[in-house]
Amino acid sequence: EADALSDSLECVSLDAPAVVDMPLELLDLIILAGGWRGWFTWRAVSRRWSELPEPFRRHVCVVPDDQMTIVRGISNAPANEGCGGPVVLVRPGTYAESVRVLRDVTLVGLGEVVVRAPGWESALVWGGYTVRGVKLFDQFELQSSNAGAGARVHNLTLCQRNQSQATAVYCTWGTPLLTHCRIEGTVHVAGRGAAPTVRHCSIEGSRGAGLRVVDHAGGRYEHLRISGSRTAAAHVSLNARLDAFDHNTFVGNGVDGVVRGDGAWGASLDTPDAEAADGSDSDDDVLYGDADFE
Repeated sequence: EADALSDSLECVSLDAPAVVDMPLELLDLIILAGGWRGWFTWRAVSRRWSELPEPFRRHVCVVPDDQMTIVRGISNAPANEGCGGPVVLVRPGTYAESVRVLRDVTLVGLGEVVVRAPGWESALVWGGYTVRGVKLFDQFELQSSNAGAGARVHNLTLCQRNQSQATAVYCTWGTPLLTHCRIEGTVHVAGRGAAPTVRHCSIEGSRGAGLRVVDHAGGRYEHLRISGSRTAAAHVSLNARLDAFDHNTFVGNGVDGVVRGDGAWGASLDTPDAEAADGSDSDDDVLYGDADFE
């Protein structure tokens, strides 16, 4: 029954966030069939799944029930190959750690989950490789694999303890998905291999730009609310690109627009709707693409 439901889910298409009323038994089947992949929001089911039943309980890692920290949960979550990979569920609370995503996991906050990074570290970090040793014909050889390049993170509040550290989320590798998160600080994306998708998030109170995409990085940034940034809502430079930058809202930033530096390009920066404006303190262009202002 769950397999048949999973097949039918491929036909479901929601063009906008929606509230769907359904029997709890059907909701159970959706989750057991892997409904968190791509289209499902966990906010609506946090209370329902506060007590996790079997057999679902065997296929996830719950923090702090199974592991005391989110990082340990990511490292030790069951492989769960048949249902979209490892799943880490985090119970409400404040977690003083820097979450480094080293596996392709689905990380979900069940309620109000605050990740507050200590010191100068970012709250959420993607990047680098996992290196392991392999012995082949009595010789030792190192092999590397991508670390968390396809991970998914949902429903977390991400911030850093030291307010002098502007970067709350740092991505230097992969195509991860970040949705329905509150981010206090900058989302910094850098490097040719970095192209995340960030959707339905609020980015607040950055000491610099709310979103910064540089050094050949890319990605899709949609349905964001960027507010209170000291310089600009977004800054794109050093041959970076925006594959999509749509339906975003800018509120009370130093510059309510996208500051485009040297070599930046992308579908949302090069369309006729992107309109240059005066008022920047540098030689960079300030673009107001598909964005709303309050």
